[in-house]
Amino acid sequence: MSNKKECIFKSGFLIEYKVIKKLKDSSNGTIYLVQDEIGDEYIIKLFNKNITSEKLIRFKNEINFGKFHKHKNIISIIDNGLKMDGDKEYM
Repeated sequence: MSNKKECIFKSGFLIEYKVIKKLKDSSNGTIYLVQDEIGDEYIIKLFNKNITSEKLIRFKNEINFGKFHKHKNIISIIDNGLKMDGDKEYM
């Protein structure tokens, strides 16, 4: 039996995303493969709370760009918010 705590992200639309696996770690944050309540899979990019304000501005610009620009070479942003414990932003 695992003592590992299950990680869940809850969106502003009350959709829960369960972490399937960690895909990448970097100095800015972590990228996860997640699954919603009906089994669809997505990627969540979770930023560390200690990133610089300049990187946070770039992150928010990336969110806005992805939300409003649709193209086959641009990743679509379907949701963004705060992790349930409120200390990290995600998209």
